[in-house]
Amino acid sequence: MFSKPTSVTYISNGFHSTGKDKHFGVDFAENGINAIRASADGTVTRSYYSASYGECIMILHQISGQEYETVYAHLKSGSRKVKVGDSVKKGQVIGIMGSTGDSTGQHLHFELHVGRWNVLKSNAVNPLPYFETDTKATTSNNKEYIVKAGDTLYQISRKYNTTIKVLSA
Repeated sequence: MFSKPTSVTYISNGFHSTGKDKHFGVDFAENGINAIRASADGTVTRSYYSASYGECIMILHQISGQEYETVYAHLKSGSRKVKVGDSVKKGQVIGIMGSTGDSTGQHLHFELHVGRWNVLKSNAVNPLPYFETDTKATTSNNKEYIVKAGDTLYQISRKYNTTIKVLSA
């Protein structure tokens, strides 16, 4: 239903909504110039600088009667290409990955909210299961893999060019 907001595959920090180190999004990290794209058609609700999010864009989406809001944070200074009220198309470049605001290195902090974003982030969900699957990857030949201590579904999915959804089925 949503496309990944970047071609970067490395996730430096995953979603965790419990515990002392809560993180209500997914951080895609890689050096270089990495385009950030709208994950779905929508309307820009915020395009601003925040002390915590840095250069930030929020987009409201209406999909199958459900409202979603996506957050794209820590963009490169001066790279935001959209303003409040703009309509965006899925895949449209909206900025460049950066390290602005409360950030310790270049990455995209991406959040998905079922409903509208709020300061408590009570509508935040793990975005990974919402990303569209690559049909080529899901129909590839079956392979067997023995899981080792420390393996993650994400690492295995990247290694074998498949998706977490396929591995979990």
